[in-house]
Amino acid sequence: MSDEIQIERAVEDAPEEPHSDKYFYIILAAIIVVFISIIAFRNLSSPTGAASFDELHELNLKGKLSSDEGYVYNGFSFVLFDGLWYTKVGIGENNFQIPLHFGPKDVEAVPVTGDLSNDFNQGNEIYVTVNPISSDQDYIALAASELAQNLAIAIKRRPIGACDRNETTMCEDRPIVTCETTDKAMVYLDSSPGPAVEFKERCIIARGLGPDLVKAVDYIVLLWYGVV
Repeated sequence: MSDEIQIERAVEDAPEEPHSDKYFYIILAAIIVVFISIIAFRNLSSPTGAASFDELHELNLKGKLSSDEGYVYNGFSFVLFDGLWYTKVGIGENNFQIPLHFGPKDVEAVPVTGDLSNDFNQGNEIYVTVNPISSDQDYIALAASELAQNLAIAIKRRPIGACDRNETTMCEDRPIVTCETTDKAMVYLDSSPGPAVEFKERCIIARGLGPDLVKAVDYIVLLWYGVV
């Protein structure tokens, strides 16, 4: 089983921790994984008989998978394995198998508003900001993990876990930033009705409750890779 899938299981099966700590443990773990790199794995067990992701993509490109097993979107092959959508992305001289909870067809209806300024592209760091007292902590943690795993690969930026308020012990030692206060690029994971994405000068806001927040984040990731 691939490290991507093991990481995903770790997120889903992690024991409950103090409310304020869980976000940042997962974000920091994801940062470590990003700089090791997301690896393309050769062996898998698939009901299609494919023995590797390359073979699974080959079957998909030949139209030999059903629509719920795989499809091609804007030239990218997406295949479903173990509940995640995988696509191959070439960055420089390297190819990566990228796992996401939602494929491009799932995020087509996500509304996008606003514009980014050139300031978003400045610097090597990017804040991943959350509300530390939100009740939607499990999905915020999952969305943060999915986002952080792709930041360095897609736009070559280092994610920094941050809070939008200093109301917990964990946030005492973290940056406290919002779209209005930061002078650096940031992605704010907003646990509110969605899914939706708002571009706001140097800030990207991903909105959603529960899985809709992950869907908004996956739209942003797919946009960075040039899929949508």
